[in-house]
Amino acid sequence: MFISSINATYLIYFAYLFSGLLIASAIIKMPNKFWILMTSSIIIGSGMEFEGYPIIDEYLVLIIFFGIFVHYCFLNKNISLTSNDESSLSLHEICFYILVAYFILQSIRGMFSLEDIRMVRWIIFFITLGVISFLVSRGGDLISKNLAIKVVFCSSLTYFILYLMIGYIFQNYSDINRWDLQGSLWTGTSTMIVPLILFIISSILYVEISSTKKTIPLILISFSFVYYCVIYYESRAAQFLILGSLSLYLIQNLLMFRRKLIFFSFCLFIAYASVYSYYKLNSSNNSSVMSYLQKLAPYNVESNKFVIPSLIRIDMSMGGNLDMSKNIFERKAANKDILKITYEKNTDVDRILHHLAAYSSIMKEGFLTKIFGFGWYRGARYEMSDEALVLRKIYLLPVDHLRNGKPLQPTALAAILVDTGLFGLFLVLINIFLSIISILQSKDATKYIISLIFTTMIGSLIIGNPTPLLLLWVLMMPNNPVLKMLNKKNKSS
Repeated sequence: MFISSINATYLIYFAYLFSGLLIASAIIKMPNKFWILMTSSIIIGSGMEFEGYPIIDEYLVLIIFFGIFVHYCFLNKNISLTSNDESSLSLHEICFYILVAYFILQSIRGMFSLEDIRMVRWIIFFITLGVISFLVSRGGDLISKNLAIKVVFCSSLTYFILYLMIGYIFQNYSDINRWDLQGSLWTGTSTMIVPLILFIISSILYVEISSTKKTIPLILISFSFVYYCVIYYESRAAQFLILGSLSLYLIQNLLMFRRKLIFFSFCLFIAYASVYSYYKLNSSNNSSVMSYLQKLAPYNVESNKFVIPSLIRIDMSMGGNLDMSKNIFERKAANKDILKITYEKNTDVDRILHHLAAYSSIMKEGFLTKIFGFGWYRGARYEMSDEALVLRKIYLLPVDHLRNGKPLQPTALAAILVDTGLFGLFLVLINIFLSIISILQSKDATKYIISLIFTTMIGSLIIGNPTPLLLLWVLMMPNNPVLKMLNKKNKSS
């Protein structure tokens, strides 16, 4: 059966609309399910796009707010989503509200600077984020730890199942492949790191709280689905995160001598190898599991040296064996064939150049611009693009997409630096840091592993741009989903 990609796209858009209607109906009837519906909508909707815009999560959350408004106006005016807690704001709450206010102002600044009314979307985005933070922080114990774990686990698993299904259907039954979906119907593979962090953490905690024998098979099957999705889309960063998390989990269980969980850890590694074997046997590249394990090993047998695993390699090639003593024009004339190969090849130098371009464009400006940037979306679109064009010419990377008027698509860290300055970058990092501190203050035995896994969110800012996802910012706020899944800390920060 063959499906037109246009018809399939319209079906998916209809599914988005229908999902919103279902959520609106649910929240109107059951406003006490606010946290469950909001969290699941933010996680599942974090990858979906409409005409290339990742706004489905915002659409679903605004639908929830609308449902609450309808319930309050027409059904029950006594409903309250906040508790009577009049305690003072914590340090984390203060820092997060400053972040929200600052990015709202930067969005307004960017709108006037760009003369683009579409920037209203970002103003609404950060206002929505502030409302979510207020309701969750002042909502008291809206949900138990066990229920929070199950909600996050099921939601993040659903994200990967949908991502895999959509890619598989388009790849095999449509006129486009799974890569064509990136940036049109689904965000790129680098942004899957954010929901993957939640899946791994919730899986670890699910095993910790469960006493039934069905839990381990459930986690193993779910892990297999998620890992298959990761290798199906060939995300190196996600593979590295999964492998690192499995290794840390095994080490902790060995140190604590938890025999049941040691066995479970080895089962996860077996599932890891089995899923990879199945994928390779059904793909054009029939490499063996042994060759795969060799690619994962940080050691080269032939050279007898420790090296970066080839599977998680960083390709820093810049045009082959170029004579860097010559100027850029001489190199172009002398290396036409090499240049052609380089222009057709996507290397990791590109990601490094994003940060160099951001740093260069912001540091050559005055003091106020260094601190406060150019305005949300303003710097990344123009000033940083100019710097990137120069650097890409120097390193013989493609520049046509910058010359034809298309704005640069920078990584999150580079965009935050150039758009909001050093102060904006500080606010983002300090809120991530305070979330990590809150994790470490919990009473859970797995808090050290969870804090390390959570820290990899910073890596997602370096290799991709998940800033359009509500989920990224929600994970920075006080009482975020990760903190809801942990035991209460001894003392609020």
